[in-house]
Parts: sequence; structure tokens; C-alpha cells
Amino acid sequence: MVYNCSDRTASMRFGFDTYTSEELEVLNDDNHCLSYFYSFQDEESSKEDCFEAVILQSSKDAGLTCGYYEFNIKYSDGTSKTYKTCNLFNSEATSKGQLDDKSKESFETYITSVKEDGKTVISYKVALSDDKGNSVVYDSLTKSISSSSTNSGAMTSLFKYLLLINLLLL
Repeated sequence: MVYNCSDRTASMRFGFDTYTSEELEVLNDDNHCLSYFYSFQDEESSKEDCFEAVILQSSKDAGLTCGYYEFNIKYSDGTSKTYKTCNLFNSEATSKGQLDDKSKESFETYITSVKEDGKTVISYKVALSDDKGNSVVYDSLTKSISSSSTNSGAMTSLFKYLLLINLLLL
């Protein structure tokens, strides 16, 4: 990355991977998944933006997709705000009920970037989902993830209701 300042130019290198010209083209694409996450844009990303975003083939091969993230941030003054963006999503890791440290670190980076002046963040939740219907919620207070599927709750209620009817008919 090259930064042009008024009195000099500075360049920084992130990562140590070597990329092919095709991979560099994908990484520099404005429609790359991480472009939405790291641009900290004022306009919110839509699910379609995220699910249609591009990622490297090596990321796909590792089981990653571009996911849709909704951050609900709670402030110490009692207010809250929701931000919607895209980021890499690993359904295998989240299905095990765990979230890796790098993901938590990227959440903290995002929270810091969108933090409102004069407000202190007390907690946040992130609803993560992919285009296959996998979804979880990460809670910064409990440092845990849980299923966000509303269908599973409805199915459990339906199952209990049918079981009750079955017992009454016996």
C-alpha cells in the first residue's frame, strides 16, 4: 500500500504472500469481499453485495465464502447502531460453536473504525450469514457464538405441540 502525503511518500507491505497477476486482479477488484469490510463506507452493504462479491480461489478452496455481517453496537449512553458489511465467512468453524481469534480481532478493528465520536462501546453482537443459509451470532459480552436460526425455534415449538397432541390422543 502506498500513501502519498504532502511532504513524502510512504509504502507499507501487508502479508508476505506472493500473488499471481490474476490473484492481484481479484484482490484489487472493488467488488472483493474485503473491500466492503475495510472501506468503512457510510452506505451499508446488502446481502446481494456480499453474496456476489469476489474472493480468491484459494479462499474458496479453504472453505471460505463472502458473508453478510450485521453489527449491532451498544453504547454507554443507552443508544445503539447497526452497521451492515461483508467479510469472509467460514461455515465450518462457526458450526462448531467457535470463532477464531483473527475473526474476533477483525471485529474489534471494525468496531473501532465505525465508533461514533464521544460514545463508548459497551458491547456488540454480530450476525454472520452466508448465501447457503448458515448463520450465527457472536456476542462480545459472552465471547461466544450461537445459532441465529429462527426456524429451529419454530420447529422445536411445532415438535413439542405435535408431541402433546400425540400424548393426548393416546
